Amino acid sequence: MQEPIEPRASPKTKVFISYSRKDGSFVKALRAALLGLGYEAFLDRADIAPAEDWRARLNNLILAADAVVYVLTDNALASEICGWEIARTVELGKRLIPLAHGPRSLPVPDALAALNYVFSDAPDMGSVAPDEPSSAALENLARALNADIAWVREHARLTARADEWASAPEAAKEPKLLRRGEVEAARAWMGLRPGPAAPEIPDLLLRFLDASEAHEREQYDKQRRVIGRAFVKPAEQALAAGRHLDSLRLAAAGLVLAEDPDLTLVPELWRAAARALRV
Repeated sequence: MQEPIEPRASPKTKVFISYSRKDGSFVKALRAALLGLGYEAFLDRADIAPAEDWRARLNNLILAADAVVYVLTDNALASEICGWEIARTVELGKRLIPLAHGPRSLPVPDALAALNYVFSDAPDMGSVAPDEPSSAALENLARALNADIAWVREHARLTARADEWASAPEAAKEPKLLRRGEVEAARAWMGLRPGPAAPEIPDLLLRFLDASEAHEREQYDKQRRVIGRAFVKPAEQALAAGRHLDSLRLAAAGLVLAEDPDLTLVPELWRAAARALRV
């Protein structure tokens, strides 16, 4: 016997429901059931204001979601908007759960066909499409939504940050990058991916992390260069005063503190040291 579904603890899992409005009656019942179980469930009809840019709004809803539930019907398969929602979901590497509802005659895209379905009707109902999801369907859907949820929530958070960075004007990108500790934490999180059933790491997020790492490395090199250059003038002044050993010590201290043993960041220190050695 399957265990009853437990209400979700805070923070609530965010679910975006992709569907055709021709299936609105069933989807309305599905959303009500998910809300009753403690999820945040979003629909385009319920959550998009009149005259709003639907593509931008849907993109934001998908970005904010921990998972996308696609109500798989012929109506949805024939819908251009539903097709865009699924393509965007796959592009962002989001958890995608197909909820099959009733018989179908249209071909299913590979991105959906490769996934495990949740079926809206109980096994003994045959091909009859119910007006609301069965308790068995909700239990199976909850299991899929709750799997590895902490990892999935971090996926949603980081992907949203990456999209914000990618969408920003060039002059505004830098402040949106992750800092050094955040990059390290994100790389560690990637290494904890639970398994093949967990959402993929999208290219967008990988590019965001690479850009963040490159920026942090550049900033760190700038700091090292400033530290090393602070020793150049004192080393040269010591050399000019005939204090050759002090000049060498100052140059060595600059190299050590700047972490520049190869003299690539502050070559001026090598010139001071070389002159001191020749005297």
